[in-house]
Amino acid sequence: DRLGAQAFDWLYQQSQLDMVIHRVWPPQEDATVNVLTEKVAAIAKAVKAGRWSSPNMERPPRLMLVLADDVLFDQAMNDAQDAGITAIWMSKDGRAAFYPANTRHRIPFEVLKWDIAM
Repeated sequence: DRLGAQAFDWLYQQSQLDMVIHRVWPPQEDATVNVLTEKVAAIAKAVKAGRWSSPNMERPPRLMLVLADDVLFDQAMNDAQDAGITAIWMSKDGRAAFYPANTRHRIPFEVLKWDIAM
């Protein structure tokens, strides 16, 4: 049995929802965040151009969840929205934003701080 092979495994559910999670945790220097931003933008660009290909997923993602301390992702998140991908950003300190697909809306909200939630 591999991770993601069973229905009770969160990776299995993630793949069924066409969901992609990009993770930069624990917080690191800005270079890591910049790489993550470029990755989100590259996925959005490929989806929008109809050139999606991935060895792990048949279809392009419909949802991206970004867990990072700083929201340096606005342009990348907007690119994802333009490509029809809903994006969510959450920080360790409880700040968050929802970027609905096919819009230019950014809806801030609050979540539990990670030390409380875990």
